[in-house]
Amino acid sequence: SYYIDGGAQGYGLAAVGIQIDGQGADTYEADVTSIDASTWDMSQGFGNLGGVGIIADAGGNDQWLAYGFDSGIPVNHGFQGLYPGGTGFFGGIGIMTDAGKSDDGYHAWDNATTTDFYAYGFGAFGGTGIFLDDGGDDDYAAVESSTNPWIVPLLNCAYGTGSFAGVGVFLEMGGNDHYFGDTRSPR
Repeated sequence: SYYIDGGAQGYGLAAVGIQIDGQGADTYEADVTSIDASTWDMSQGFGNLGGVGIIADAGGNDQWLAYGFDSGIPVNHGFQGLYPGGTGFFGGIGIMTDAGKSDDGYHAWDNATTTDFYAYGFGAFGGTGIFLDDGGDDDYAAVESSTNPWIVPLLNCAYGTGSFAGVGVFLEMGGNDHYFGDTRSPR
């Protein structure tokens, strides 16, 4: 099992970050908790500022998890950003791959005072995000819930999305898959 709070698991910031796992049923988890400032989870194949971030798993029934939690302390000036699963910002390239045609779970849930959410093949500001799963019966969830957002409207950009001269690529190569996406906010 791999766990990190922040930026890791194939993270490249103006550099190259690579994580490769050969086989086995693995759990990759990257969580953040907001306190009284902006908090970002840039992980699981995240490239930024011209950097390259790659995470690759070659087989096994894997769980890819990224959760954002509200600490209960009011966030006055910041927000919580969750950016897992092959995301590229500012000319960076982020790549996430899972091979072996196994049954995998990809769950990203952000639940905080105000949120910013981009996942699973997202590119922005000239960046490129690539997500690839080569098959199996997979389960996908991309959910954000904000209790008092100052970013309005909330953006749930997942499953191959690009903005601001970015490119987002989402490739799912087969299987009986389940997709769920949801965004909730009082305004």
